[in-house]
Amino acid sequence: MRILQTLLSFVLIAALSTEAEAQPSFNDAVMGYAYVNPAGSLQFDHLYQREGTDVVSLHPLTGVHTVQFHQVVPQGSFVPMASWAGSSTRGCTIRGYGFGLTPEFTTHRWATIHCFDENGNSLNVWHQVMLVDEGSANGNNTKLAFTDSQEALPSGNFLDLSNGSTHNPGGGSTTLTRLGTGQYHVTFNDLGAVMTHGATVQVIPYSVTEPRACRVDDWTLQFAGSNNARVRIHCRGLSGSGLVDSRFVVLLTSTEPSSSTAASAAFPGQSTAATTWTPVSGPDVHNPHGDVEMRWDPGPSGGSHQVRFQWPSDSEGGVVFASPVFESLHNCINSSPHRPSTESADYIYVNVVCLNNDGESSTSSFNLLLTEVSSQPLPDHIFSDRFEP
Repeated sequence: MRILQTLLSFVLIAALSTEAEAQPSFNDAVMGYAYVNPAGSLQFDHLYQREGTDVVSLHPLTGVHTVQFHQVVPQGSFVPMASWAGSSTRGCTIRGYGFGLTPEFTTHRWATIHCFDENGNSLNVWHQVMLVDEGSANGNNTKLAFTDSQEALPSGNFLDLSNGSTHNPGGGSTTLTRLGTGQYHVTFNDLGAVMTHGATVQVIPYSVTEPRACRVDDWTLQFAGSNNARVRIHCRGLSGSGLVDSRFVVLLTSTEPSSSTAASAAFPGQSTAATTWTPVSGPDVHNPHGDVEMRWDPGPSGGSHQVRFQWPSDSEGGVVFASPVFESLHNCINSSPHRPSTESADYIYVNVVCLNNDGESSTSSFNLLLTEVSSQPLPDHIFSDRFEP
C-alpha cells in the first residue's frame, strides 16, 4: 500500500508540474472572431467563440456592424481588433466595444465597426473583427500586450493607461505620450523582459463619428537599451487632411514559439518588390507550420502584396489583420485567409493592399497577424445572424 501511495504521489506531482509549466499562448487570448460580409452575414468558415456559444451579427446602419460574442467570459481586460477588404474602401474604425445584455438577459461582449469609403461615406464592406483578452486568469500571458489609448488629447500630453483596458505582462506601467497632432508614443514598461522577440504590432483607430486611419511608424521591445517596449503611432484623417488626433487600440503579439494556430510576420518595404514567391524571415516572422513567402502582383489597380503561409490543407478558415508600418502610408487593406483553386492547397493565402496618402498602392512595410482557432460549438448552441432595421 505504501508503494502504491508513493507512486500515486509521483503521478500527482508530475501532473501538477506539467500544469505549472504550461505557458499561455496567443491562442488562449482569443475570445472570439468573425468574418462578416457587406450584408452583415457571418461567414461560418471564419468564425470562433471560445465558449462555443452564439455569435450574433447586428447591421443597424449602412457601414455599421456590431458583432456580439454571447456568454464569453474575459480573463481580465480585453480589446477588439478589426480589418477590412475591398479596394474601394478607405478604412474602418472601432466605434465602441464592451459588455452588454440582450432583451433575454443573455450576457455578451461586443464590438461595433464603422467602415467608409475614401470620401468618408459609410460603406457596407467585408470586414473581420476579433476580441482578445489577457489569455490567463493570473495575467502572466507573455505572448501579447495591448492597450486602449483612452484619449486623443491627454492632459499635459501624457496619460497613464495602466488602469484602463490594458494588459502588460511585464508588470510595469503602460503610458501614452502625445508628441504632436496625431503623433503618439505608447510605452509598455518592462515588457521587453518577458517578450524578448518575435513580436508584431497591430493598430486600429477608435472614433465614434469621424473616419480615421492609424498606423505604426516603428516599434522596439527594448527602447534605448532598457526593457521598455515603445510603439510610435501616427493617425490621419481622410486623404489630404493630414495628421489628426485620434483614440486608438494597439496590440503587440508574439506567436512564437508555442502557438500552433497563429502566425505573424513583419514584412519589409521594398522599392522594387519581387514578382516571384520570395521567403520572408527574421526575428519578427513566425509560422508554426513552415515557410512564409510573399510576392508583388502589379495588377491593373496599382498592385498588391500576396502573402502565403505554409499550412495544413485540411485546416479551417480564420481571420487576418494587416497594419502598415511606414510614415507616409495611410492604411492597409487585407483579404481573408483563403486557398485559391489555382494555387497550392498546402498554403493559406492573404492579399494585402497598402495605400499611400494619395490613395495609390505602395510596396512599403506592413505587419500581418493570422489567427485560426478551431473548436466545435456546444451541441445545444448555434452561431446565428440577427438583423435590425
